[in-house]
Parts: sequence; structure tokens; C-alpha cells
Amino acid sequence: MIKDLSGIGSIDADVDYTIIGVGTVGVLIANELTKKGYNVLALESGGITQESETNKLNEVIYKKSKYESAKNGRFRCLGGTSSRWGGAMLPNLSKDIELGNWPISSEEMIKHLKKVEDLFKLPNDSYKNPFINFKKESNFISRLAKLPSFKNRNIFNIFNKEITKKNGPSVWINATVTKFKVNNKKLEQVIAENIDGSSITVKSKNFIFTSGAIETTRLMLLLNQQNNNCISNITNKLGSNFSDHISIPVANIKIKNKKKLNELFAYHFDINQTMKSMRLELNENCPSREIIPPFFGRVVISNTSGGYENLREIFRILQKRKIPSLKNLLELTKELPWILKAIWWRIYKKTLLFPKKPDLEMNIVIEQVSDPSNKISLSIDKNDVFKQPLAEINWSVSESDSKNIFNATYTMQEFWNTSSLSKIGDFRLKDTRKINELIKNADGIHHPSGTTRMSNDKQNGVVDNNLQLFSLENTGIISTSVFPTGGGSNPTMTLFMLAYRYIDRIKKKY
Repeated sequence: MIKDLSGIGSIDADVDYTIIGVGTVGVLIANELTKKGYNVLALESGGITQESETNKLNEVIYKKSKYESAKNGRFRCLGGTSSRWGGAMLPNLSKDIELGNWPISSEEMIKHLKKVEDLFKLPNDSYKNPFINFKKESNFISRLAKLPSFKNRNIFNIFNKEITKKNGPSVWINATVTKFKVNNKKLEQVIAENIDGSSITVKSKNFIFTSGAIETTRLMLLLNQQNNNCISNITNKLGSNFSDHISIPVANIKIKNKKKLNELFAYHFDINQTMKSMRLELNENCPSREIIPPFFGRVVISNTSGGYENLREIFRILQKRKIPSLKNLLELTKELPWILKAIWWRIYKKTLLFPKKPDLEMNIVIEQVSDPSNKISLSIDKNDVFKQPLAEINWSVSESDSKNIFNATYTMQEFWNTSSLSKIGDFRLKDTRKINELIKNADGIHHPSGTTRMSNDKQNGVVDNNLQLFSLENTGIISTSVFPTGGGSNPTMTLFMLAYRYIDRIKKKY
């Protein structure tokens, strides 16, 4: 059941589990623990939806380079960032996990893969790309990321009925957690506030933080500050090693065979209105893995004007749980010839048609080097509307990152020019000065990680391999902030596999 803290006054609650953040995985955790028979209360600082593209509560202070993802990539509402995200889901290759020194094996996480696919109504087939085969000795492989339908990308749409029914979890919106009380190595209670002064004090046997990487880290820092450094007395890793994936367009693809490029690199339609997108990755046994962090290459359309962009905008509106306007539909009809051709491609080729005159680029998306100097901390003099310190982000792209991007680029260029791809498009490297400028001004791509990292020991991490804090017996974190490294894939699939693993460890109450 959804309840609004606005205008409630001051109330108390006593529950089995408290979920802090009802975003991407918070909705899943709250629902699944309720089904196991536990009394669950979930706190969400936003409302049912977030209409604007930014939120005042996401304000941060930049200490080095700007990390705009902190402002533009976070959404406070039921479903959180899933109300906007692109939807690409793909497990990391086992080598990514092995070389990243994760305390959980890839095989252990993959056990939960089918649950995630079934949740998002994704096909249970292989991620290997069947549309192209490279030579056995090739350094690259091609995989397909699976994308849920636009409706199912918003996790709240999937759990709407369960969350809103009377016997569902107790979900409080417009409830921002501001205070923590720790006693005997356990988090005993939290207080969440509303801007109008209303508050809820929650005592709970267990707490799970699922409020996204940046906010979860800020809350952990706040909890630590309010309770005699109970976390930092145990480990010095809280807030450090903040990283993301870096995405840089490194080459233009001059079209030789537009039809073939379209068939290979455009979105492929599958069952249940899902889609798949192609990417190129290093073979797991490739020697280059010893010197280049995990990365992947994507051919993207840099010019999406016309019917292509109009159609995408309509689907984005649907993902936000809104209805397209008459203006949106009228704009689409202006591109009727392209629309009709696109329908033909959709039905007979099961592929999204490129725009009339596509400009194609090769984007390198690479794991950022884990650097202790990149970190999140609390401001000593700037507070939010609840008089709590803002997060300070000390982040930048390093010389090592730049070197890795160029190494990945040259490796990709050599592969393209010696593979069958050279017959359908020319790989034209951008000017080195231009690439350097792009790297210098690079931002993250909404894949933050590392600041509450998991580890086998407290000297190297904040949570253990079961995602429980080393410092608090009854508190867990399910967020990309626990990732030791970014790997070579988008993080959401891994995040949900970790969430299901966490859920499976909790026994049914009755």
C-alpha cells in the first residue's frame, strides 16, 4: 500500500525489514520480502512519479571535474531511474568478474539470470550474436544486450498491482531519510522527514539500502557521521574508489553497405516487444585483456532527426507512464514515408530502420580505473533542505583512463579493418586532438560504482560477499555502489542478479 508522508505529522512504526529507496531494485526487494511473510516498510524520498528531469534533492558539490550524472541520471520516485533508463541488460563476461577480483564468482550470479529475464519478460536465449560470426582466432566476439519493452523498463509498472494492494508492503513516498540511530553494532532506527515537517520514526530488525549508488553512499556517510564513525572505524573504503564507465565516440563509420550495417547494428525486435542491440567485446582469452580494462564498442547513430527521433520520443513518454500528446503524433505523421518503410523493416526484418541519412559513429565504452582519490564525501558547510550535508563528488578521468581509451580504440580499429566489417563500412578514426578533447570533457554514463564496495575482508571493502555491512550486523546494501569494478557490460543485469541472490538467502518467515 502506498502512503504519503505529506501532512501526516509525527508517527512511529516497528517492522521486520525497512527498505530505503523504492527505485530500481527497492521495489523488487520490498515485494519479495512481503511475499516471504515479513512486515516490510519502504521509504522513498520522491513521489509516485518525477515529472522534471532533475530533482533539487540530488544537488551535489563538484570538487574536480563535473559529474553531471549526479544531477541528470538520478530520479526520485517509485521505480527510480528505471523510469528513464535505456534498458540494456547483459551479464558481465566471467573474465570481467575474475580480473576485477569480485568476491562472488560469475557462475554464482548467473544462477539468478533466468529470474531476471523472466521478471522483465526477456527471452531466455543466448546472448551470443547469431547474426555475425568472426574467425575463431579473432580477438573480438559479438553479443546482444536484451532490452525490455518500454513499459517493462519501468520496474514500478511490473509491480504496480502488488505494491498498491492492501496486503502489499507499506510504501511511504515523500519520505526522505535524515537520521540514524545505531546501538550494539546494529542499526536500530531511522527517521524520514517530509518538507512540511512531518516525520516517521521506524524501528526495524533489518535494514536494506537500495537508493542508488550516490544516495546510498551519502546516507552511509551520514549514518557514520551521526554514530561515532561506526563504519569508518572498521574500514576506510566508504566513499572511495568512485568510478563509472566512460563512453567516447572515437571513429566515424563511412557507410559502404547501408542495408547490411542496418541489419547488424540497429535494434533487433524479439518476443514480448523486447529488443536486442549489438556490441563488440574482447574475447575472454584475448591477450589484450592483460593491459586494457573491460570495454565494448557500439555503432551508434549520432544524427537521429526525423521520424526516428519522433518515434523514440513517443516510447520514452510511455516509459514515464504518460500518454503521448497530439503534437507528438502529428510530428510523427510528417515522416509518413519513413514510417511506412520502418513498419516493413519491423515486420519482415525484425529490425529498427536507420534514419534517412544516418551518421554512424563507433563508441568505446570502457571501465574506469578504480582510483581511491575519486570519492564521495560530505560537505562541511552546505546542506540540503533537511539541514543534512550535501554530497561532495571528487571525480575526474585520469591519464590511465585516457591511455586505456586509446589502447581500446586502436585494438578496435585493427579488428574492424581485418574483419568482414570492413566490407560494409570504413572505420575512420577521429583526429587524436578531438578524441583527447572528448576525454578531457568526458562525463560518466549513469553507471556509478565502487563507493560501498564488496570484499572478502573489511580492509578492502564496506560490505561482505553477501552484501551485509562489516560494521552493522543487520544492514545490507543492494546498489551498484557495491561493485568493485564496472566490468564490460551495463550494470543493471548484474544488480538484479545480486538482488535475487540476496532475497534467496532470506528464509520465509512462515
